[in-house]
Amino acid sequence: MFNLLAEQWRRENTTKRRQTKAQAMLEILQKQIRGVDLNPDACRIAAFSLYLALFEKLKPMDVEEFKQKVSQGPFLPALLWSADDPIDSPVIIQGDFLKESLPVGNDFDLVIGNPPWESRGKAQIALHFAIQSAKYLRLGGVGCLLLPSTILVNRYGTLNGDWFRKVTVEKIVQLADFRRVLFEATHPCFILRFVNSVPSLERAVAYETPKLNRFDRRQGVIVIEPGDQKHVSQRDALEAALQHRLQSLWSRKFWGTPRDEAFLRRLDFFPRLSDSMKQQNWHDGVGFHCAEDQHVKPRTMKREDLLAGSWPRREKDPLSSLNVPTS
Repeated sequence: MFNLLAEQWRRENTTKRRQTKAQAMLEILQKQIRGVDLNPDACRIAAFSLYLALFEKLKPMDVEEFKQKVSQGPFLPALLWSADDPIDSPVIIQGDFLKESLPVGNDFDLVIGNPPWESRGKAQIALHFAIQSAKYLRLGGVGCLLLPSTILVNRYGTLNGDWFRKVTVEKIVQLADFRRVLFEATHPCFILRFVNSVPSLERAVAYETPKLNRFDRRQGVIVIEPGDQKHVSQRDALEAALQHRLQSLWSRKFWGTPRDEAFLRRLDFFPRLSDSMKQQNWHDGVGFHCAEDQHVKPRTMKREDLLAGSWPRREKDPLSSLNVPTS
């Protein structure tokens, strides 16, 4: 990020003096960027990398002239802040982004990050990063995060309708099909770009779902075909959230064609299997369980009996009360 800001300044100020350039680079370093990490070694490496990036933008003559005419102290400022060693103008901050009160500020133009993909459900750290990051943006500021796909499509512990009402989501790039290519990670991920502003109901979210092909690894690019460039209106997203199907909305659009989506929308008018499960007091996701009486031996069946459907049934069919409309 420092390199991008420094390069932008250099292109806009090609005729400035060396002294002005050195001073501008220091101001960019000290006043325009912040970084937070819990790992102290990562913080020290980041600070050292910033020092190297600063020297790459300057010449030895620039530094000497700046020290003689502007600064009487050391040219390199302190960058690393910690609870044990606080400084007045922190750039790299060691601490917990989610739990601690850190000297970061809350008026940034841009927040970017790749938070840890740890825990599951509502305890997923990346989910809390996505929620908290909007608090550090000024009104109209932009956030861009690389997040695990689970917080978008899972049933629990996801970005829900409350979050989509607070920020304007501009684009989601679903990279689930590249799960074994990017970063050598087994977990699918997606890129989220949003603006810290109240969204309009007529605004559409650009939802891109690129698929892996045999040319991606050779060319080093991700090709997004026209059929994988989709849009979801803010109205549709909020309506799906009220009906508790926001997560399935993203899943359907990942692989589904317009014809598939039309078919699934028709199925939405029918009773759901989950409703019948609640009536029968069934539990989903618990796997296979043995009988409560451990002395009961499992019954063996012949193949012809299995094919004939002659296995024991409950006295009452659990789906007998499920009424399905005929039209």
